[in-house]
Amino acid sequence: MAALKSRPRGRPAGLDAAQRRELMRALTGGAVAEGFATDLWTLRRVAQLIERRFARPYSKSQVWRILVSLGLPPLVPLPRAVTDTPLADVTH
Repeated sequence: MAALKSRPRGRPAGLDAAQRRELMRALTGGAVAEGFATDLWTLRRVAQLIERRFARPYSKSQVWRILVSLGLPPLVPLPRAVTDTPLADVTH
């Protein structure tokens, strides 16, 4: 049993320690500094940043795991645009 405990399990991390530090610096620098229109980070934006910087595509769930492992709080997406059309008009 001791041999099982000493061996790491699962897939190795996709980003090494230096890349994770670089990602953290980019995130704390703000989304606008990375070329986005607003300073709000979303999972999609973080995924785009990782792909641009490290040429590694990640799904939103994988990005969420990376952010949690970095000790960052959960992110929320931008709210959807609200239309002028009342809901009653759309459903009838």
